[in-house]
Amino acid sequence: MTTKPVLIAVPLRQGLSEYDPEIVGLVNALAEQALAALSHAGARVQVLDLDAVPTESDPEAESDPGKTLWQSEFDGLLLLGGGDLDPALYGDPSRHPALWGVNSRVDRLELALAREARSAGVPVFGICRGLQVLNVSRGGTLLQHLPDAPLAHRGLPPDPPMVEHDVRIAPDSELGRALGTLDASVRTGHHQGIDRLGAGLTAVAWAADGLVEALEEQATGTIGVQWHPEDPAADPEPLARLCRYFVARASRRGEVAPTTPPPE
Repeated sequence: MTTKPVLIAVPLRQGLSEYDPEIVGLVNALAEQALAALSHAGARVQVLDLDAVPTESDPEAESDPGKTLWQSEFDGLLLLGGGDLDPALYGDPSRHPALWGVNSRVDRLELALAREARSAGVPVFGICRGLQVLNVSRGGTLLQHLPDAPLAHRGLPPDPPMVEHDVRIAPDSELGRALGTLDASVRTGHHQGIDRLGAGLTAVAWAADGLVEALEEQATGTIGVQWHPEDPAADPEPLARLCRYFVARASRRGEVAPTTPPPE
């Protein structure tokens, strides 16, 4: 008897016209690294081309694009990094001048997919922006711009966009079990962060300045991290561990999280 491979949906775009040109190459390299790790963990990846979805001005566009993109065969959803979410989508009328790469149409598509995944009871793995999409899809909010001190969460020009800092992980978390540690040094490059938590999500990792660095929902195996384990300059083992955990949970969706002892 052959086991059906786990099918993971990954929304991606070919065109990134609203991004700074120097960022496009980095975003594509991060996505390539994440997809390779997911495939290596045994998943079958189905890329969802967000640029091919009809716009709202198209008379043939669906009223709910999330239902068009989502398929009942999907066992999980991977949400990757990118530009900032439109603050209006989490009820904030203000717009910080540091916002970048905002594309409300893409935001709505990814939020719709995250809600469809929740309705289907399948796990979501969110990375950086993907964590933020996950949180907003559950009614959570974001901090629009983080100060540069006391802790840098991103590199500042002319330095590279990524920096390293430590995170503390909750001892009873699935994230800690997946990574096999409660203390990690991570590669990070973001100027926004989690404010109010979305429904059903628990904060399970924090930076030294108190910023939430990871969220999870143990019942479904959903995990989001604010850092970039898929950065080519990072140690590849944490990404491999997270992908193996994600694929394992996706393969037995609907089951309760395993009760393994936390790392020391």
